[in-house]
Amino acid sequence: AQALIADGCKPDARIGFMGKVLERKTATGQPIRTEDVTEIVDLIDQAITLTRGFARGLNPVRLEADGLMMALIELASNVERFFGITCRFEYDAPVLMNDNAEATHLYRIAQEALNNAIKHGKADNVTIAMRRDGENCVLSVSDNGLGMCGTQNQGKGMGLNIMQYRASMIGAVLEIKEAGAGGILISCTFSNRSVI
Repeated sequence: AQALIADGCKPDARIGFMGKVLERKTATGQPIRTEDVTEIVDLIDQAITLTRGFARGLNPVRLEADGLMMALIELASNVERFFGITCRFEYDAPVLMNDNAEATHLYRIAQEALNNAIKHGKADNVTIAMRRDGENCVLSVSDNGLGMCGTQNQGKGMGLNIMQYRASMIGAVLEIKEAGAGGILISCTFSNRSVI
């Protein structure tokens, strides 16, 4: 979120600067170039896009039953676009939820697991998966990164603590283990009581 806020200031500052330039030109009777106005319009569009992205980040899961599924699809797409790595979201059947707070906790667990995979594990291939397992559902994030050695210097870092806390808030069990081919597998098993 801080990166979005920082990026959001750049267009704002440039819009203010360009606005002052145009203000001075009109006050002194100088002609205004179409390019200057076009640049301001482009900067305003950038600021609007950043603001919408920031707002979506504050509440990423829509209130509809498919909100979590749609948010995870978008998360995987954004990770691919922003980080230039492979990120897939896989599921056999949609897991529709009627508890937005629980869905948001699950989304944030997936988001933090992705952050750890990229930042600490140096992964370039990550899979988010959602599946039903009897009376439970399992959200998992697996990667091809450095494995546990990539996170050992963090010990039980804040990101892992936050994931554990979020899992406990919804009565879920969070497991972190080495993935078969290197990397880490983080799985969050939760009751399907909120699943439709």
